Amino acid sequence: MSEPAPQFHRSSFCGPGNCVEVAFDGDRVLLRDSKRPERGHQLHSRESWASFVDEIKAGRHDLP
Repeated sequence: MSEPAPQFHRSSFCGPGNCVEVAFDGDRVLLRDSKRPERGHQLHSRESWASFVDEIKAGRHDLP
C-alpha cells in the first residue's frame, strides 16, 4: 500500500496564485511554489522550519 500524498496548505494571507505552500510529512516540511507545483518541492527538517518561522516573526526578513 502506498503512502498518501502530503496535503499542501496556503496561508490565509496569500494573494491569488502568488503563494508558497507548505506540507508537514512526519519529521519533514515540504515547500513549493503554488504557481508551479509540478516543479516539485523543497525539503526541510522541522527544526529548520521552526527556526525560519521564528526569524519571520522576529522581523529578520522584513523588507526595508
